[in-house]
Amino acid sequence: MQLEWRGGYYDFREFPGPGPSSALVNDTVGRVDLFGRVYDVHEGPDMSACPICLPGVSRVATPDGPVPVAQIKEGMRVWSADRQGRRVAAVVIQTVARNDAPGSRLVHIVLADGRELTASPPHRIADGRALGSLRPGDQIDGARVLRVDAVSDSGGRTYDLLPSGETGEYWADGILLQSTLH
Repeated sequence: MQLEWRGGYYDFREFPGPGPSSALVNDTVGRVDLFGRVYDVHEGPDMSACPICLPGVSRVATPDGPVPVAQIKEGMRVWSADRQGRRVAAVVIQTVARNDAPGSRLVHIVLADGRELTASPPHRIADGRALGSLRPGDQIDGARVLRVDAVSDSGGRTYDLLPSGETGEYWADGILLQSTLH
């Protein structure tokens, strides 16, 4: 939730992330006065600009070695996974770069085996869990989550890609992710 003081009341904005259908849910906006009364609550604008993606420095696994996601182009080969989770080469069939939505935050996940990933909270790992739902002690790919921190530095833009193949999944910073474009 984001609060902004307006000299007598707060404007608030809450972005809940993906809904039950995995589609983006619009944010809720409104005002809160000094007595805690909430008013002018309504659905906010379409959050299609909300970054459900990765910062440009995130490294995507490719057959030629890791490449920053900002440098991934359609037609490039990346490592994807088949339905059994086996690594397979795939061709990137779509990429997207988005400007950050105002006030957007990313999460930084640190795993016990040394892997780290920064991405938007609604971005999902291969098993379907949103990164923002993870807590210390949870497991990702056999490694325990040590820390989950909110961060704001994405460099102003976020990125995603869709590889060909059965799953549309790819590895970023060593963690298998679902594409938001699938």
